[in-house]
Amino acid sequence: MSPETPVVVLSRREFARLAGLACMAAACSTDDGGLTAPTATGVTINGNTMTLTVGDNPTLNQSNGMVLVPQRSVLVLRVASGQYQALSSVCTHQGCTVSTFDGSRLTCPCHGSQFNASGTVAKGPATSALRAFPTTFDSGTGMISVNLS
Repeated sequence: MSPETPVVVLSRREFARLAGLACMAAACSTDDGGLTAPTATGVTINGNTMTLTVGDNPTLNQSNGMVLVPQRSVLVLRVASGQYQALSSVCTHQGCTVSTFDGSRLTCPCHGSQFNASGTVAKGPATSALRAFPTTFDSGTGMISVNLS
C-alpha cells in the first residue's frame, strides 16, 4: 500500500451491514445459467383475454424464450416452434416472482423451487404447481392469446 492510499476503518456495525448486503446480493443473483424473462411489450388485456405478438417480443422467437407480463403475473414461454405456454409467475411456495428459465426448468429466486415448462413442481420447497392458462397461437398474425379465466 502506498502512503497516498487512504485506509478506511469501519465500525463493527458498518462492517456487519455491508457484509449482510453482500450476502443478500449473492443470494438474489441467478448463477443457474437460466435466462431472466424480459417484460413483455404490446400486451393487450380485454376482459379475461390477454394478447401479445411474437413480433413485439423477439425473445419468443428464440428456443426457450419467454416474457413476463407483470400486470397479470404471467410468464409466456416458447416451448417449441409455434407452441407457447402461459403460467402464473407467482411461486406457490411464498409468492416470489418466478422469472428464470434454463430451457427445462423455471426457478424461483427466493428459495430455489423449480418447475417444469408445464408448471408442475420439479423440486421443492414448493408443493403446488404454477397455474397454467390456456394459450393459442395464430401463426398468420404471430398473435398469442391467453385465457386468464
